[in-house]
Amino acid sequence: MKIRNTVRALLFDRQGRLLLIQYKDDPNITGKGKPEMTHYWGTVGGGMDPGEDFETALRREILEETGFTDIAVGPFVWHRKCDLNFYGEPVHIDERYYVAHAGDTADFDLSRHTEIEKKFVMDMRWWPVGDIEKTADVVYPLGMQRHIRDIAQGRYPQTPVLWDI
Repeated sequence: MKIRNTVRALLFDRQGRLLLIQYKDDPNITGKGKPEMTHYWGTVGGGMDPGEDFETALRREILEETGFTDIAVGPFVWHRKCDLNFYGEPVHIDERYYVAHAGDTADFDLSRHTEIEKKFVMDMRWWPVGDIEKTADVVYPLGMQRHIRDIAQGRYPQTPVLWDI
């Protein structure tokens, strides 16, 4: 099975809001526990390029998806592993979530979006933690709503929490 290493940012602005991206669901990506949906919200991030370390990949992904360069990278707090069928090919996803804080967040620059991002990104916005906790929308990783307040308030786990969904 192919392995896809990814990095994701729990990217907060100066007001303590978390950046989430709304994606159109791709019916060609299926997996255990994936809910029926037309769209979902997720964090900034994506696959690592060969030879990249985690922080380099994280900074690249943030730049590609938002245009932000003034980023303080914090700790590795969540580790998610799951198996998906990606256009008929089985793929094991190994995803690391890092806390990050953005300095200047005046405007998003979407000019570096990949073709896939241009096809599937529907919206991007800063969410107050209370709104994330209350939303009925699907947010990845599933169950984030129960843990995001601790992260937003700087209460990080001693070791990264493993999510297997």
